[in-house]
Parts: sequence; C-alpha cells; structure tokens
Amino acid sequence: MGTVIFAPRTFWSNGDIRMRGNISNEMLLVAHKVCQTKRPLGTSPWHKTSPWHTLITVERKIQMRLFIAINFGEKLKNSIQNIIKDIKKYSRKGRFVKNEHMHLTLEFLGEIPAGEVALIEEAMEQVSCRSFALELSEIGRFKRRGGDIYWIGLRKNQSLFKMQKELHNLLLEGGFELESRKYNPHLTIGRRVVMDDTFDPDKYIEQLRGLNITVDKIDLMKSEHIDGKLKHTVIFSRAFH
Repeated sequence: MGTVIFAPRTFWSNGDIRMRGNISNEMLLVAHKVCQTKRPLGTSPWHKTSPWHTLITVERKIQMRLFIAINFGEKLKNSIQNIIKDIKKYSRKGRFVKNEHMHLTLEFLGEIPAGEVALIEEAMEQVSCRSFALELSEIGRFKRRGGDIYWIGLRKNQSLFKMQKELHNLLLEGGFELESRKYNPHLTIGRRVVMDDTFDPDKYIEQLRGLNITVDKIDLMKSEHIDGKLKHTVIFSRAFH
C-alpha cells in the first residue's frame, strides 16, 4: 500500500533520490545512506538491492502514533487554562493538561505505518464541511479507580457530529481500524484526579459558556515522547472555508 502512495512523490536521477513532496526525515536519511553506492547500469529502481527498495522497506517499518483533532488558538487555551488553575485548588491529586496538549479529539488512529499517512490525508481532504463554531458547556468526569478523568463538555452541535461521522466512515473505507463506540466529544483537562468534597463544577458554567471554538480546520497529529516529554506535532491540516 505504501509503495503506491509515495511513488509519485519521488523519482530517480543518477542513483540519487530527488524530492517531490513530503517523505519523513527518517526514511530519507536511510535512503540517502544507501544512495551513496550507485546502482549498476540497467538495474531497476524496484530491484531489491536498490535505494528505492530500501526507502519502501523503511516506509513500511516506521510507525507513528496518530490522531485527528481540532486544535485551539492560544487565547482560548489561556482562558481554559485559567479555569483549570482554579479547579486545581480543589484537587488532592491529579495530572492536569498543559496548553500544548489541549485539543478536541475527532479520531484516534493509533500506531500507523508512515506509508499510510497519505491515505489519512486523502480521507481528510474528502470531508465536506464548512467552518462552524462550538460552545463549551460544563465540567464533567469519568469515574476511575485511583482517580477520575475530568473534562469540559460541549453543547450539542450537528455540524461537529456530521463532520466526525463522515471522517470516520472515510477512514474505515481506507482500511483503518477504528473504535466503534459512539463519539462523545469532550476536552480532557485532568487525569487520575481526586477532588475535595467542596468542589462544585457548576460554578464554572457561566465562564465556559462565554468561550467559543471556531472550527476552520482539522489537524492530523503525531504523538511521541522526546526526552521523556510528550510532544504533539501537526503533520497535516485540512482547512474549511
């Protein structure tokens, strides 16, 4: 599958790989090293000892942890962070979300071979949607042993559900394995949280209802740990108009 995706984006010239589009740095590094030895005259680029074959092999082996999400502007993140800081005052323990990890997940893809990223991009491009606005609504939690997951909910929005369903179906058609449970949109703000009995989530309703999210794009995100820290990176965006 990956072989087909990247073939139009790369071509051969005197044993070197020339770029036409996005191929991951990891794949290029390996392919470049192999390219130092020129292939014999008349050898096909698809020959199993060629650098091109090596690029395809590396592409299949490299995996990335991916998800598709709606990201927020810094002003909105800061407003939500102020609410989180106040909530933390009532917590006995827990891990609360930082700005760089704040997003609304649309679809979790899991570990995906690098060669299949273009299929995800294609599915995102096919989603038929215009920009719309979301309204925050309430503070809620999922009860868990050892500490609850706290989240911010959203007012029901048909544009969001329609867009997410279409994206979900397009990814299924592309051969991706996805969670089958009903989509429940929420912004996670804390994990393994234990609150004091004095905590009242309703006190934040008015603040939340004054915060809106403009959805004018969706992002394909890569999740990885670098030097022991979780990092989320946008690797593709689909804009709505």
